[in-house]
Amino acid sequence: MSGFSSFKNSKLLFENWRSHVTEISDPVADKLASMSDAEKEEMEGILDSDDDNEGSMTLQEDGHTDVASAMRKLKVACENAQDLLEVLSRMPHEGDLPSWWMSKATLASNYLSKMRDYLVYPSEKQLKLPLEEKDDPVSKEISKLVDKGTPHKQAVAIALDMEEKGKI
Repeated sequence: MSGFSSFKNSKLLFENWRSHVTEISDPVADKLASMSDAEKEEMEGILDSDDDNEGSMTLQEDGHTDVASAMRKLKVACENAQDLLEVLSRMPHEGDLPSWWMSKATLASNYLSKMRDYLVYPSEKQLKLPLEEKDDPVSKEISKLVDKGTPHKQAVAIALDMEEKGKI
């Protein structure tokens, strides 16, 4: 590929990126313009806060650990992946992409593979757990999950994760 066509592709990608940024930034600018002075001061306080005060601030997790949230996030990931595939299919196959972009694609693929492996393939520890019900908290949690329709391998993985995090 010539240097000119590579530049042309880069310019096209940049223009596409810029149009998406404009789509997002215009509503944000409108929202900021409609904020009261008190709301703006509160926002500035949040944005100006030091990250060095980790001891004074504790992270509050939002609790989005349910299956419905995971499904929504994966649907968004699929839609994003489809959009990327469409753009990539229009580009020359021998074309170049920035190394930072390829690194992001590698990480995304790796994370999805690990997520799949966690739910689909049992670990050695999971395989050693008996199928019959016991009185220990992990077995009880597995039984509850299976009763709700969760596949056994997935229920075992979830229960073991909960045990590691001290939730059961």
